[in-house]
Amino acid sequence: MRRWIGRLEPASLALIVTIAAALACDSSPAKPGNPAAPGPETIQLLAALQRNGATAEVAEIMRLEVMPFSVPAVRVLVNGSNVHVFEYATVAVADAEAAGVSADGSSIGATQVLWVSTPHFFRGSRLIVLYVGMDPMVIEALASLLGPQFAGR
Repeated sequence: MRRWIGRLEPASLALIVTIAAALACDSSPAKPGNPAAPGPETIQLLAALQRNGATAEVAEIMRLEVMPFSVPAVRVLVNGSNVHVFEYATVAVADAEAAGVSADGSSIGATQVLWVSTPHFFRGSRLIVLYVGMDPMVIEALASLLGPQFAGR
């Protein structure tokens, strides 16, 4: 199977990954503590990024012990850069957690964060999206879909 996948064009492989992820999750909101599959809004974000010409694929689903967010992170690669997507069950919960992020992104709740590069936090309905880096194409791709960053530098 590995040889067969290796022959696929990147766009075809991304489509297969997106479809497989969509089939793996139901239409209910993402459940905190169940990092089994990306939620529907995460899948929609990936599809929108791809429609806008970016490469976007799920890299892994993980619980970030050092991040004070209550839901697992979906690490996606956007144009090869790591972006973490946090999907909440409701907009209200996402709003409450986003409110805990300082304007410059240096703290989340009571936790001070030392970033390896420049943090950029975006909001979209039930999503908090975090990109730590300085690639203007990644920042523009996220901002074009989610609006300007709500926190970061």
